[in-house]
Amino acid sequence: MPDGSLTEHDDLFTGPSAVELIDAVGEFLRAVRNDVGADQAFELRTAINALEIVGRQLGNETEVGHEHRQALAELGYRTDAELAQSIRSGEQAIGPDLVAVLKDDAERRLTVDSPRYVERSAAPSDD
Repeated sequence: MPDGSLTEHDDLFTGPSAVELIDAVGEFLRAVRNDVGADQAFELRTAINALEIVGRQLGNETEVGHEHRQALAELGYRTDAELAQSIRSGEQAIGPDLVAVLKDDAERRLTVDSPRYVERSAAPSDD
Protein backbone atom coordinates (compact mmCIF):
# COMPACT_ATOMS: atom_id res chain seq x y z
CA MET A 1 0.00 0.00 0.00
CA PRO A 2 1.41 3.43 -0.89
CA ASP A 3 2.53 5.58 2.03
CA GLY A 4 2.20 8.89 0.15
CA SER A 5 5.87 9.80 0.46
CA LEU A 6 7.63 11.83 -2.20
CA THR A 7 10.33 9.19 -2.52
CA GLU A 8 7.95 6.35 -3.28
CA HIS A 9 7.83 5.29 -6.93
CA ASP A 10 4.58 4.43 -8.61
CA ASP A 11 3.40 4.01 -12.19
CA LEU A 12 2.77 7.73 -12.66
CA PHE A 13 6.34 8.84 -11.91
CA THR A 14 8.79 6.36 -13.38
CA GLY A 15 11.91 8.32 -12.52
CA PRO A 16 14.04 10.00 -11.66
CA SER A 17 12.88 10.22 -8.07
CA ALA A 18 12.78 13.43 -6.05
CA VAL A 19 15.97 12.37 -4.27
CA GLU A 20 17.72 11.68 -7.58
CA LEU A 21 16.68 15.09 -8.93
CA ILE A 22 17.92 16.84 -5.80
CA ASP A 23 21.22 14.96 -6.02
CA ALA A 24 21.63 15.99 -9.69
CA VAL A 25 21.04 19.67 -8.92
CA GLY A 26 23.44 19.46 -5.97
CA GLU A 27 26.12 17.89 -8.16
CA PHE A 28 25.71 20.71 -10.69
CA LEU A 29 25.97 23.40 -8.00
CA ARG A 30 29.07 21.77 -6.52
CA ALA A 31 30.59 21.63 -10.01
CA VAL A 32 30.13 25.38 -10.58
CA ARG A 33 30.97 26.57 -7.07
CA ASN A 34 34.49 27.62 -8.08
CA ASP A 35 33.09 29.62 -10.99
CA VAL A 36 31.07 32.08 -8.90
CA GLY A 37 32.32 35.30 -7.40
CA ALA A 38 32.98 35.73 -3.71
CA ASP A 39 29.75 37.70 -3.35
CA GLN A 40 27.73 34.64 -4.47
CA ALA A 41 29.81 31.92 -2.81
CA PHE A 42 27.93 32.09 0.50
CA GLU A 43 24.53 31.92 -1.20
CA LEU A 44 25.67 28.98 -3.32
CA ARG A 45 26.98 27.09 -0.29
CA THR A 46 23.68 27.78 1.51
CA ALA A 47 21.73 26.42 -1.48
CA ILE A 48 23.90 23.30 -1.60
CA ASN A 49 23.44 22.72 2.14
CA ALA A 50 19.66 23.17 1.83
CA LEU A 51 19.48 20.67 -1.02
CA GLU A 52 21.56 18.17 0.95
CA ILE A 53 19.23 18.47 3.95
CA VAL A 54 16.11 18.04 1.80
CA GLY A 55 17.69 15.05 0.06
CA ARG A 56 18.49 13.40 3.41
CA GLN A 57 14.99 14.17 4.70
CA LEU A 58 13.36 12.59 1.66
CA GLY A 59 15.77 9.65 1.67
CA ASN A 60 15.20 8.91 5.35
CA GLU A 61 11.59 10.01 5.85
CA THR A 62 10.08 6.53 6.04
CA GLU A 63 12.63 5.01 8.44
CA VAL A 64 13.15 8.06 10.66
CA GLY A 65 9.43 8.84 10.72
CA HIS A 66 8.59 5.27 11.70
CA GLU A 67 11.18 5.28 14.49
CA HIS A 68 9.88 8.62 15.75
CA ARG A 69 6.23 7.50 15.73
CA GLN A 70 7.18 4.23 17.43
CA ALA A 71 9.05 6.07 20.20
CA LEU A 72 6.06 8.38 20.75
CA ALA A 73 3.70 5.41 20.82
CA GLU A 74 5.83 3.66 23.45
CA LEU A 75 5.30 6.73 25.63
CA GLY A 76 1.57 6.68 24.82
CA TYR A 77 1.39 9.62 22.39
CA ARG A 78 0.56 10.02 18.71
CA THR A 79 2.15 13.42 18.07
CA ASP A 80 4.89 15.71 19.34
CA ALA A 81 2.18 18.21 20.26
CA GLU A 82 0.47 15.66 22.54
CA LEU A 83 3.77 14.87 24.24
CA ALA A 84 4.65 18.55 24.64
CA GLN A 85 1.24 19.34 26.15
CA SER A 86 1.57 16.43 28.53
CA ILE A 87 5.00 17.63 29.67
CA ARG A 88 3.75 21.22 30.11
CA SER A 89 0.77 20.09 32.14
CA GLY A 90 2.93 17.90 34.38
CA GLU A 91 1.08 14.74 33.31
CA GLN A 92 4.26 13.32 31.72
CA ALA A 93 7.06 12.90 34.23
CA ILE A 94 10.53 13.86 33.06
CA GLY A 95 12.32 10.65 33.87
CA PRO A 96 14.98 8.42 32.32
CA ASP A 97 12.59 6.88 29.76
CA LEU A 98 11.48 10.26 28.42
CA VAL A 99 15.02 11.64 28.38
CA ALA A 100 16.22 8.57 26.44
CA VAL A 101 13.44 8.99 23.85
CA LEU A 102 14.16 12.71 23.46
CA LYS A 103 17.92 12.12 23.11
CA ASP A 104 17.37 9.41 20.49
CA ASP A 105 14.95 11.68 18.62
CA ALA A 106 17.38 14.60 18.68
CA GLU A 107 20.14 12.35 17.32
CA ARG A 108 17.85 11.09 14.52
CA ARG A 109 17.00 14.66 13.56
CA LEU A 110 20.64 15.76 13.67
CA THR A 111 21.68 12.77 11.58
CA VAL A 112 19.43 14.12 8.83
CA ASP A 113 19.95 17.86 9.33
CA SER A 114 23.66 17.91 10.20
CA PRO A 115 25.31 14.47 10.03
CA ARG A 116 28.82 15.89 10.47
CA TYR A 117 27.81 17.24 13.88
CA VAL A 118 26.72 13.77 15.00
CA GLU A 119 29.92 12.23 13.59
CA ARG A 120 32.09 14.80 15.44
CA SER A 121 30.24 14.34 18.71
CA ALA A 122 30.57 10.55 18.47
CA ALA A 123 34.30 10.65 17.70
CA PRO A 124 36.64 9.95 20.62
CA SER A 125 38.32 13.07 21.93
CA ASP A 126 42.09 13.48 22.18
CA ASP A 127 41.98 14.73 25.78
